[in-house]
Amino acid sequence: MRRDQYIKLGAYPGLLDAGRDTLKIKWGKCMKILRRILAKANQLEEAVVIAVFVVMLAASFAQVLNRNLFQAPIGWFEELARYAQVYVALLAMELGLRDGSQMSLTAVTDRLPGQSKELVSILAKIIVAGVSILFFVKSIQLFQGMVASEQRSPGLKIYMYIPYFALPLSCGIASAVQSCTVIQKIVDLCAGHHKKEVSH
Repeated sequence: MRRDQYIKLGAYPGLLDAGRDTLKIKWGKCMKILRRILAKANQLEEAVVIAVFVVMLAASFAQVLNRNLFQAPIGWFEELARYAQVYVALLAMELGLRDGSQMSLTAVTDRLPGQSKELVSILAKIIVAGVSILFFVKSIQLFQGMVASEQRSPGLKIYMYIPYFALPLSCGIASAVQSCTVIQKIVDLCAGHHKKEVSH
């Protein structure tokens, strides 16, 4: 058996360094692609929230005008505004959870040192991701039940699973985004720890 067919990596540390550098480059590219996808998804979600919000305002305004001026027998304005408000509330909740604008208690974490603060932040994100996944699974079950029931709304005469789809949509996006955020935070923490070791 030829010797060059079996290389002991311990005797060739340069190979280990080259392999580690290659892995870092590939992982860095994956993280860049992931951040780009999240940024595009964020822009799309914001556009959807704005569009649904406009629909909600238009339906509410039309309903007020119709009630006070025209008094036409149109009863689905209020229903449309209500369903649009559900979508806006759930999707905006996910956006606020993503960019950190949701209300949170930071009295303890603000007093922690750098690395401990990052670890607590990662733990909090893991809990949020776990809760989001749990809600997503339960919302899928609820959505399937509404699809099976074939119930229709009284005003718009649409299937009720359309308004209920807001639950699995928002919870699914939150699950994916929070899981990716956890991965990104762990990678950033490991990268920062590795840089400190190299500098020392």
